[in-house]
Amino acid sequence: MARSLVKSPSEMKMRFRKKLIIANDRKETVGRMVLYEKLKDFLIQFGLKDLIELPSIEDFEDIVQ
Repeated sequence: MARSLVKSPSEMKMRFRKKLIIANDRKETVGRMVLYEKLKDFLIQFGLKDLIELPSIEDFEDIVQ
């Protein structure tokens, strides 16, 4: 299960509407952050066979800089 931190509520709403993610669990820490799971439609929409094909956080950081 892949987890990510998303800051934009509108981005989350769009992902829920398109059935790309679901709320799956809560983190066992202070604040009990919701953990989301990416669904099969997420992989299909982005042409991925598995979540392992997603770029790493470091790759994203290199793009942003």
